[in-house]
Amino acid sequence: MKCNDERDGIDPDRIDHRKYYRIYKVLRFCESIEGFHTGNLDLTGRHLPRYESLSRRWNAFLRDFINLSLSVETHWTEMEIGRTRIHKYVEYTLTNNDEWDNFVKIWRVSHSAGYGGLIEPVRHTLHHLSLNPLPKFQKLCLLDLPVEILDHIFSFAAVEKARLLSSVCQKLREIGKPYIFITRTLKLDLPSGFWKNVVGKDVEETNQLMLETIEACKTDLIKQAKFLLGRHDLTNVVGTLWLGNPAMQTMIRFGVNTLLGDTFYEPIFKAFKNVLLNCRNLRNLTLSKADISVDILQAVVSLRQLIVLDFRACTIPQTVIQSVLSGKIIPTPSVLNLVLLEGESPTFNIWASVALCPNLRTLSVLNFSSASDTLEPSILVSRRSKVFTSLERLYVGPVGNAGVIDLTRWIELNVAEAPLKLTHLKISAVTGLDDRFLFQLLDALESAPLQILVLDGIKEGSFELFDRIAAKCPNLMGLTVFRRENTRQRQTKLATWPHASYEYASHFSAFQCLRHFSWNFRVEFFEQTPASMRYFEEGYISEVEIYKRLVSGEDSRDDDYFMDGYYVAYPFAAHCQTLKSFAVISGKGMDNFCYIKRKDNQQFQW
Repeated sequence: MKCNDERDGIDPDRIDHRKYYRIYKVLRFCESIEGFHTGNLDLTGRHLPRYESLSRRWNAFLRDFINLSLSVETHWTEMEIGRTRIHKYVEYTLTNNDEWDNFVKIWRVSHSAGYGGLIEPVRHTLHHLSLNPLPKFQKLCLLDLPVEILDHIFSFAAVEKARLLSSVCQKLREIGKPYIFITRTLKLDLPSGFWKNVVGKDVEETNQLMLETIEACKTDLIKQAKFLLGRHDLTNVVGTLWLGNPAMQTMIRFGVNTLLGDTFYEPIFKAFKNVLLNCRNLRNLTLSKADISVDILQAVVSLRQLIVLDFRACTIPQTVIQSVLSGKIIPTPSVLNLVLLEGESPTFNIWASVALCPNLRTLSVLNFSSASDTLEPSILVSRRSKVFTSLERLYVGPVGNAGVIDLTRWIELNVAEAPLKLTHLKISAVTGLDDRFLFQLLDALESAPLQILVLDGIKEGSFELFDRIAAKCPNLMGLTVFRRENTRQRQTKLATWPHASYEYASHFSAFQCLRHFSWNFRVEFFEQTPASMRYFEEGYISEVEIYKRLVSGEDSRDDDYFMDGYYVAYPFAAHCQTLKSFAVISGKGMDNFCYIKRKDNQQFQW
């Protein structure tokens, strides 16, 4: 169509791309008309008032479009595709550009769509109207449903979707209020565009601007907290709360933290405490980069509905630890899931939070400190918090050999008190873990009903490791083992193991319940065989003849490859009669996956 931006004198570099998306409004408009006549429901509903409004607009649009069509000439155009194909299509040319400009202005369509971009959706809509001349109205609308069903619908929606649905009308807003305000965030952080304002400034000017900005952010945070505290209808429905001070590390890095004064953070932490005391139905709490005081911990343990507690790079002063260990702060029995994330510098005192949660079922220790690879929970904390008497799932990592030793000692301290309940264990290593430390850990876990074990980062890759796992974990159903090929390898990727894969398979006969196994054994999936050399022999069939045979199914090229990637799982399935899946995993994902299906005579197939 000869109606484009160059004709209108528009600079392509200054195009408002939002206008290009106006074509989708036309498409949505046509689909809404079709929906009434075909009976396809959309979120807005198929009721009479909406149809009358759409019908008036459709009639006016169709009238103007037909008038515009009188100024359009059509002719067939051919376009060459490749060397042999010719594509024919209709090209539309306007004889009166003023009428097109007037149509675009009235109906707010995009110039780039052109007449050709509108004709197809209009024809499609007219076709459906001819097949279904009468509209089909809803007998039951969304708001006619009982409140209980609407509430159930909201329970499946994400927070963003729940907010969109609640903005439809006042009734849905009242029903959706517990879901749209279920997540709240209060944090002290520099605005996203802050660093653009300090470009070209010296250190003194940058620090001054940073002080002014952080003071304004502090005022805004306290204002948000006061608003929330004044709305008990909102605090009563908050289920997930994130409280943090992300700006702290930036302040420390630039040396501005010392200029803030000793009392700068007091109003912030006081606001955090008051918000915690008022969110009585809180189920998920995250505290990030904050100094945990006695008042904040008292507020945390008072939340009787709290299930998930997440400490991220927080610091617990020694005086607060003494209050925890001495019993002045009563533990919270409701917390079942605890996450501990260490910051840029070691904060081992955060382990005191374990003593606050005697009924833990899931514990994740994310030790990202570059200063140490050990866990080092205090012995007092270890003895006081008998966490393994209730713990079912544990993740620790990344750690080194020292961390495995600490974990083993911690388990041994608890196993004397009561039987272990641990069913899932994952250990992620910085570098390869020695077998002798893993053997000690497996000995400590002998009484645990372990079902899933993930060792992400072993060193030797010996046969004895698999023998020990099979002996100490007889109920194991899932096993994942990743080897570190050398000291420089710190991420999970394919690695060379010291023995052939089929030699490891013979040690899997000791597993009684194992169903799923994965590892990072390096295997070449499509390694060429000498069979491909026959193509170079004189008098062998031509490449065209080979292609014809492959297409007809008379021949295949399977002999050209060893196909080890497909056969590597066979020995494991033969030795382990309970195995159902086998996978080779690299850092990019799953390189090879085999699902094992056994016949009645115990033979297996893929």
